[in-house]
Amino acid sequence: MKDLTHQDFSRVIDQLFTLKTAGVEMELKLIEVQPYRGEVPDYVARHPFSLQFAGPAGNVMPQATYRLEHPGMGALDVFLVPIGANRDRVLYEAIFS
Repeated sequence: MKDLTHQDFSRVIDQLFTLKTAGVEMELKLIEVQPYRGEVPDYVARHPFSLQFAGPAGNVMPQATYRLEHPGMGALDVFLVPIGANRDRVLYEAIFS
């Protein structure tokens, strides 16, 4: 997980990840990969980036670490934060630093 970069996720934009937790299974679509545009010190091992996922409306998952599964990337434990919702979808963000 610590070796993943924004380029790895850029290859799977618009693809589905399955979120699995106790009693809940839902699909999240990766809709945006955004590399950090500021200065990054030389000692930082990985250039920071963020991911934005869209999930189904109605059931907003609280911020927490969730297991996401993707056919090509395998299982990933990702800390997700809900950042917005409307009647069509819920948006979640993950930040990698």
